[in-house]
Amino acid sequence: MSKSKTNRHAVIDIGSNTVRLAIYSAPSPHHHRIVSLKTRCRLAEGLDKSGNLSARGIKLAMETIAGYTALATLHRVNAIELVATSAVREARDGKKFAKRLEKQFGFPVHILSGDQEATLCARGIISGLSETAPANGLIADLGGGSLETAEMRKRKVIRTVSLPLGHIRLTEKAHHEVKSLDDIVNKELSKIDWISHGKDLPIYLSGGGWRKLARIHAADTARPRVIEGYRLNAKKARKFAKKVSKEVIAGNHELSSAIVAARIMKCLIKASDASKVTFSTRGLMDGCHAAAKDFAAAKPARVSKKVLASA
Repeated sequence: MSKSKTNRHAVIDIGSNTVRLAIYSAPSPHHHRIVSLKTRCRLAEGLDKSGNLSARGIKLAMETIAGYTALATLHRVNAIELVATSAVREARDGKKFAKRLEKQFGFPVHILSGDQEATLCARGIISGLSETAPANGLIADLGGGSLETAEMRKRKVIRTVSLPLGHIRLTEKAHHEVKSLDDIVNKELSKIDWISHGKDLPIYLSGGGWRKLARIHAADTARPRVIEGYRLNAKKARKFAKKVSKEVIAGNHELSSAIVAARIMKCLIKASDASKVTFSTRGLMDGCHAAAKDFAAAKPARVSKKVLASA
């Protein structure tokens, strides 16, 4: 195997629900992933009640990150970026967990602020937009612990907010009762005074729950299951959200990420008066990669500094 430089960049996203790895080839407009993996660890499970990360989640995350860093090393990446989001940011033992990771694996772990996370998520989604996609609109990334929302103008992030509406935490707050979801979501959305700027514009949606919705809709309507750029007008999206909620409730009394994603989508459309929703496969890791333009010659700490400075 050649020992020449590969010009590759790895990002490990330590999320509230999953821990993900993406390895990218040389910088390009398409931000090509040569490796994309995820493991469900549920670090945020029980966070609102205990104030701490899930003990089981910590164990799974440690094992997962051990495997990811080893794999990244085998791919001879030039830099490994470890970023942690809302669960680690908000937990009492979040910083302790990050320091444990740094000590064991030797890479800095950067706990993103809400604005940093929302900005990087938005940048990642913008990086995947086609040339013909509208350049203005709202962007929302739904994770396990939080909902990152941004306003985009001319493909630039104008303003951001991070809301405690991730599907794990929202399910726990609603006590597994779907009727409580809308009240909680609408109360949080009412705090965004610029959400009305999305009137008659698209909302770009990213996150596992929303991608699941797009796949369900594609299967129901016999459309191609290509999630990037999958579109629904506002009326159809709201009607579909109601249908999904009823179908899943009938078969399962415990809320799933699909129900939560559907209810949040419906509330977002109503609050913003958006014209349509467009689904995306991009997100935080792509935003980190888009921000690290000079990663090829950088050490991990330098890359991290540039990424955070740009967010």
